[in-house]
Amino acid sequence: MSGKTQPTTRRLAASIVKFLQDSQKNGTLDSEDAESMEVATGIISESFGLDAAPVTDPVNLLQVFDVYEKTREKMVDPLA
Repeated sequence: MSGKTQPTTRRLAASIVKFLQDSQKNGTLDSEDAESMEVATGIISESFGLDAAPVTDPVNLLQVFDVYEKTREKMVDPLA
């Protein structure tokens, strides 16, 4: 089964694309980086077949990473 057909892989790719697009919209990235991000999102979308069959429920990667960091902090310092 290729990455284009695995639902989890496609959701991850769609989540990365959404993160990059949101970073452009919310000002996280400078406007001079917009073209590079458009190219990057286009390549990821094409590589994982997101244009042909869009994923409707991408995950918010910032929220996932926030949970990861909090969990990691608790594992490093269990008294926190």
